Amino acid sequence: MSENTCMSELADYYTATSMLQSRIGIFGGTFNPVHNGHIKMGVDAHDEFGLLKVIYIPTGRPPHKKDDFIANDQHRLAMLDLALSYPYMVSSKIEIDRRGFTYTIDTLLTLKKIFKEHEFYYIIGSDTLFLLSSWKNFSQVLTMTNFIVFLRENDDIEKVTRTMDFYNSLGVKRFCLANAPGLFISSSDIRFRVLNNLDLKGHLPEEVTNYIKENGVYLK
Repeated sequence: MSENTCMSELADYYTATSMLQSRIGIFGGTFNPVHNGHIKMGVDAHDEFGLLKVIYIPTGRPPHKKDDFIANDQHRLAMLDLALSYPYMVSSKIEIDRRGFTYTIDTLLTLKKIFKEHEFYYIIGSDTLFLLSSWKNFSQVLTMTNFIVFLRENDDIEKVTRTMDFYNSLGVKRFCLANAPGLFISSSDIRFRVLNNLDLKGHLPEEVTNYIKENGVYLK
């Protein structure tokens, strides 16, 4: 499904249900660390889908990432705030401040109390698309947010579109494929580069690179 077709269907859907509202982008992740790919996805989602703002939400204790080394909450949030240089981008501690494992359903329920008249657009990579069915209360999540999906390097595009078409056939919210290509940068590769004193140019905002070096982040 093309972006234009998806946006047209979204407009028809919300007009028919009297739900034309300001659009809030939600971008969750460990941001370990946040990198240029994360920022570009936020910019592209904002520009292509007319988002009022993009909220970056670093996870607290993510249930799907138990083995990776994760920098402490203070470092991840500080790096995120340094990276968010666009006025429509903001960070939120909503998941960091929550005790126990952090689940998207709980975050959406909380955000809905704050943004009562807004429509949510959850920004994900295609790798996350294939994991959605494992999310807690997944069927309820599908009633609360649309999804903007970004392709990753070497994706099977037919598999991606087939999965999106299946979810769209459920007729709850919409899954849209972003037209903009992603920057294929990996947080794990960045951590490897830091440990081995390799070049970080092009991977991170300069402010984040400086923060990592000045604070010894990822140097075990």
